[in-house]
Amino acid sequence: MKKTRNLTQTVYSAVLDLMLSGRLLPGQKLQFLDLAQKFKVSRTPVNIALSMLAKDGFLRFTPNCGYVVNRLERQEVVSLLAMKETLEQGFLPRAVTNVSEVDLFVVKGHMIECERAAAEKNDVRTLLADLDFHFALLAPTGNLVLLESYRRLCHLLLVGYRLELLSFVDAARMVREHRLIFAALSDRDAETLVQALAAHQFLHDEERRPVSMLATARGETFLGGQHRAETASQSLGVLQ
Repeated sequence: MKKTRNLTQTVYSAVLDLMLSGRLLPGQKLQFLDLAQKFKVSRTPVNIALSMLAKDGFLRFTPNCGYVVNRLERQEVVSLLAMKETLEQGFLPRAVTNVSEVDLFVVKGHMIECERAAAEKNDVRTLLADLDFHFALLAPTGNLVLLESYRRLCHLLLVGYRLELLSFVDAARMVREHRLIFAALSDRDAETLVQALAAHQFLHDEERRPVSMLATARGETFLGGQHRAETASQSLGVLQ
């Protein structure tokens, strides 16, 4: 039983990595046999892992069709971005209070990696480095539940909305804003840090207007009526 659990977790992590790296795209169907052969395991851990990924909002199961990589609807993205901002804005002051020189070194490393990826015009690597940068900003809180929730939220966005995110990447702007954010964190200036991160646009719409992560304040949140949005929200374990 323990061996099955370990294999299931291995398959779960491997499939998630395939989605995050873009080797599995939104709408793409997953084949049980192909995955079992790829990871050299039986169908049982593959089946359990895919079921877990669906429960966590990364996959969608359709009877007589199977599992496909979930594609987020626009309103689901707005909801997830609002949740992302709530976590960032709520916990950044604590991160500033606790940040150490080691923490700053880690954040700076991710900032430099993002700049390198941007310079090489590697948008996939740029997005992944941006995710690591944001995660490192909150790491000094020491709140493991928060960090896991935040990481999963960002992964849901990257997996389910990756094609749109890639088309909206403004690498030069991202680099500039990262430097402002890092400077505020280095100065232990919580107010400026919160403001800088609020201005840091994670996503733009088709007309390149900012999609505010404060949409809830304008009554634009879409939380009801869609199973995938509810599944994603529940799977995050967001602190209420």
